[in-house]
Amino acid sequence: MAIKKFSLPALLLCCASMHAGASFMDGNKLLSGLEGHPLDIAASRAYVMGIADYSQSVKALTGRNVAFDACFEVPDGVTAGQLGDVVKIWLQKNPQHRHFSGPSLVTAALAAVYPCAAKR
Repeated sequence: MAIKKFSLPALLLCCASMHAGASFMDGNKLLSGLEGHPLDIAASRAYVMGIADYSQSVKALTGRNVAFDACFEVPDGVTAGQLGDVVKIWLQKNPQHRHFSGPSLVTAALAAVYPCAAKR
């Protein structure tokens, strides 16, 4: 009986929180996280690191840029905090792009600051 009492409100909460959209994260949400509570900042930095790691891994395996025709090479020693700051500052300076998907914006920000050697 307790499971039924819990499951209906949980289901309603999940349905109410869903929204139609093309992506899980956009630039507005990402910037909010990067400027927010320390836990939000940590989660947003992890999101940025995940995109950076994925992009660099695919590039290493295929020799091609992953997405959005933006090539970046993160130097050794760059921290999660630095990557988060790069993306945060880029989003602050480019509010006209914040409605785009998180991965495209992270890629654009990192390519602007850490371009591939061929594009320097």
